[in-house]
Amino acid sequence: MQQRWAAFLSLLVLAGCSASAVPNPDTALPVTGLSLNAMSLLAGDSVTPTILVTEGGETRLATPDEVRVTSSDTSVVMIAPNDALIAVGEGRADITIAWLASPSISVTRTVTITSEILRSVTLLGPLTAVPNEPVEYEVTGTIRGGRTLVHPASVTLTSRNPAVIALSGTAGIAIAPGQDWIVATAATGVADSVLVTVAVGAPTQLVVSPEIASIVAGLSTQLAVTSMSDRRGNAVTGISPTYVSVAPAIATVRSDGRVTGVAAGSTMIIASAGTGVDTLRLTVLPAPLQRITLSPDSITLRPGDTARVSVRAFDSQNFPMELPSLTWSSLTPGLTVSSSGLVTASSTIVTTIPNGVIQVGSGGITAQLRVAVIYVPPPPVLQRLVATPASVSLAPGGSVAIDVQGFDTHGSPMAVPVLTWQSLTNGISVSTTGVITASASISTAIADGTVQLSAGAITAVVHVSVVLPPPPSDNGYVQIRWIGTPPSASVMAAFEAQRIRINGLFKSFSGVTPTDLSIPANYCQTGAPAMSETAPGVVIYAQVTTIDGVGNILGSAGPCLVRTGTLLPIVGSMMFDVADMNSMAANGTLGGVVLHEMMHILGFGTIWGPGGQNEVAFPGGSDPRFLGVTGQAAYAALGATDAATGVPVENTGGSGTRGSHWRESVFRTELMTGWADGTLPMSRVTIGALKDFGYDVDLNKADPFSFSASLLGAALRASVEIVEVNPPPIGIVNSGGTITPFAGGIVH
Repeated sequence: MQQRWAAFLSLLVLAGCSASAVPNPDTALPVTGLSLNAMSLLAGDSVTPTILVTEGGETRLATPDEVRVTSSDTSVVMIAPNDALIAVGEGRADITIAWLASPSISVTRTVTITSEILRSVTLLGPLTAVPNEPVEYEVTGTIRGGRTLVHPASVTLTSRNPAVIALSGTAGIAIAPGQDWIVATAATGVADSVLVTVAVGAPTQLVVSPEIASIVAGLSTQLAVTSMSDRRGNAVTGISPTYVSVAPAIATVRSDGRVTGVAAGSTMIIASAGTGVDTLRLTVLPAPLQRITLSPDSITLRPGDTARVSVRAFDSQNFPMELPSLTWSSLTPGLTVSSSGLVTASSTIVTTIPNGVIQVGSGGITAQLRVAVIYVPPPPVLQRLVATPASVSLAPGGSVAIDVQGFDTHGSPMAVPVLTWQSLTNGISVSTTGVITASASISTAIADGTVQLSAGAITAVVHVSVVLPPPPSDNGYVQIRWIGTPPSASVMAAFEAQRIRINGLFKSFSGVTPTDLSIPANYCQTGAPAMSETAPGVVIYAQVTTIDGVGNILGSAGPCLVRTGTLLPIVGSMMFDVADMNSMAANGTLGGVVLHEMMHILGFGTIWGPGGQNEVAFPGGSDPRFLGVTGQAAYAALGATDAATGVPVENTGGSGTRGSHWRESVFRTELMTGWADGTLPMSRVTIGALKDFGYDVDLNKADPFSFSASLLGAALRASVEIVEVNPPPIGIVNSGGTITPFAGGIVH
């Protein structure tokens, strides 16, 4: 094909230089003329022309940078970067070759491109349309080398159903709904086709009726779409529009276009389908007043009180509405009401009004408020205070709770206001709740002490006498032998006072025979000397030493040797932590705790069982009970309702507390619970237990004790567990002084 081009295309130079010489821009002769022959090609051909230039009578090949080649129609002939001509499609194009050094020197020739045989045809265009809508189709053909021709002349477009789409060349118009095949056919027989569907489009415009309306709240009107069309104005049917209210609180609309007024105001109802929209501008007029309500609908006042009442109005459709002008009135004397609904009960009312009435209305519509006025007489005025008992007698350390009654100016009982309590006598104190206490350190009797109580200017007094008990007798039944370094004077004094206190309990030594003893050193306690004597009662070895500091183990106390048969102790041992002794001496509990430990040596909690005298029932259960008859009787005398089952024994605490004391939750401040609280009185129940062990003791030597006073005393003083060890006996002594190991285990 390129050889065919060489026969038709040439460039002539009318004047120039030798063709064999390379032109020098500074010396070359100017080109004086160009010429080019006309030619014709087949579409798809491609050729690079031979361009000759004549200079000075000599002819040579022109270089690409000396000329410029252009085409007047690149859809027919395109120029490649190397100046090659490419036949693209059928037609004619002017090819111009210009000399770059002097563009006015050029030559132009017409090139005719004839069609090649099409190998395939492609048809592109819309597949859908609406009636009256223009349509446009594009045809391309493929020739040799895979090149394509746009709208080749040899291709014809036809419509198989002109009633649906009418064609004119590659353009047409949709006529009516339906389907149509558009076919592109080449002269060579190759073809392509598309199936086009023509249908009415989605709505783009609609019209509602009415466009302006007004209704009364609660009533309805019908909104309808009168016309609906697509983008080409074709009528759209079979599509239901959607209705929306801009303000549903003013008007609502159903899916069928039924509009109902809700409350007075203006709004719009929007109808839409596809992209088409139209509106109804709606005014809702207020419905007439039907009902008035009050909140609250009843109130209770006292003389001089006020209360605000709120009002709501409802129309004939039972919808809330703006309040109309209201008229307020009182139908009950003593009650008034303002124009804003503020109800007032007169301060001069002196009787209860059970059913007063306030009325509000507008036109013929009314509502009523029920008003009760409660008249409460003024509170009574305190005139007199009465203290019961008005006089008390206490022992040092004793306490009593005072009851107070108030009386008004009419002599009627009344609630007692907050009282101020004050002791006017040294040695006597009183709590804020009226508990009078005589100091345990009082050493001189007080004949007429005074405690005053007052409420404002109203006062009353309680006369208090403090009676010192006679000093106990010392019959020598209990003796103390100190081991090691003697304790401080205050500790020794506490031990001696409690030894005398215990000796004062015994009426006789009936049933207790003095026994000859001969025991080696260190037998009952490390450091104890040897003993060889006749013991009339109980000998106690005592030692105060360092154990583990304040608040831990207080020490140990218990019988060492007991008598045959009765198991009553004959030798006991006590060892205490010096830190705890000094601490208790400082806080006033030392005497009670020492007496507590001496009672363990006499057998309390150590010989009563289980084992020993077996006087404790259910020892391992949740409710152990002491069964000594004297102790039970004394427990019953305190008002206990469960005395028939025995005296409650402690069921909590550690091994040195559980099973060897009275129950703290019942006896509280009593001496022989496992906790130190209150004044630690020795009750008749404790002395009764000694009698049950076999001692001849006087129950009348007991301290005053009651459950109520014990409960109150415990509340006045913190409860501290007495952490101790109560070891069982290690030997038993017969009447001849012979010692054998104690075999009856006592376990707590």
